[in-house]
Amino acid sequence: MKITRKQLRQIIKEELSLIIESPTDDYLDGLKAELQGKLIDSVSQSAQTRKLELSDEGMGEIQDALIDGVFKVSEKDEEEETATLVWEVEVEDFRGALIDSGIPEDDVGQVFYNLSFIGDLSVQKGALDAVFGEGSFDGISIGDMFADSAGLMDKISQRTKTPASKKEYNGPKGKGQTRYIVTSQVTKWHSEDEADFNMSVFFLVDTADGSKFKLKGSELPKTLPSTEGPIEIFNIAPSRDRDESDLVADINGKEFRLARKDI
Repeated sequence: MKITRKQLRQIIKEELSLIIESPTDDYLDGLKAELQGKLIDSVSQSAQTRKLELSDEGMGEIQDALIDGVFKVSEKDEEEETATLVWEVEVEDFRGALIDSGIPEDDVGQVFYNLSFIGDLSVQKGALDAVFGEGSFDGISIGDMFADSAGLMDKISQRTKTPASKKEYNGPKGKGQTRYIVTSQVTKWHSEDEADFNMSVFFLVDTADGSKFKLKGSELPKTLPSTEGPIEIFNIAPSRDRDESDLVADINGKEFRLARKDI
C-alpha cells in the first residue's frame, strides 16, 4: 500500500501526540504541586498552632481533596506583567477532609480563611508566553478557570485576536492558493521543526467574502473550498521568522504555504 507524504505526516503527528509528554502539562503540574505544597504546609502549621494532632490517614485525605481542582486567575497586573493563579478545590470535599483529619469543625472556617492568603501563585508573562506561545499572557483574563493546559489554551485561543481584528478585509480576492490569508497564530513546538498540533491555533480570512475564522492545529488535516479545487491544509512548519509558523497545504497535488499578512 502506497503512503503519501501527507498521510505519513499525519501518522507521525498522531504518534507524537501519544508518546511525547507536553511541556505545557509539565509546567502546570509544577505550579499545581507548588500550590498544593503551600496549602499542606499551612494546614500543618494551623494544626500545630492549635496543638492539634493530625493523623497520617487524615493528611492523606487532605492531599486527595487537593488533587482535584482548577486554576483560577484571581489577579492580573499589566504593569508588572504578572498573573496570579489560585488552585480552587471542591469546598465541601476539602472541609470534610479537614474535619476527618482531626481539626475541630469550629476551627475549619478559620483554617479556610488562613488558606485564602496562601493558596495563590504569581506567574510571569515571560513564562506563560514561553510555555504556551506568544500572546498567552494577553489571552487570559481575571476569572478564567482551567484544569489543564488544553483548558488554558482554549481560553487563550478564544481571546487572541488578529492584529487588526476591527478592520474589514478590502484587499484583492484571491483564487486557489491565494484565497486564504493567515492573519495571526499561536504555535507551540515539540522540537525545532515539530509543532504541537494540539496547542496551536491560527486565525484566517477568506478573501472571497472577507469572513474570518479560527483553525486549531488539532483540526488538521482540514479541507477548504476554492474555485481551483479543494485546498487541504495538513501541516504546520517553521517560517523564516522563528517566532511565527506556516500552514502547509496542497491544491491539485501542488504543495504550498498559506500567505501570512496583516489586514
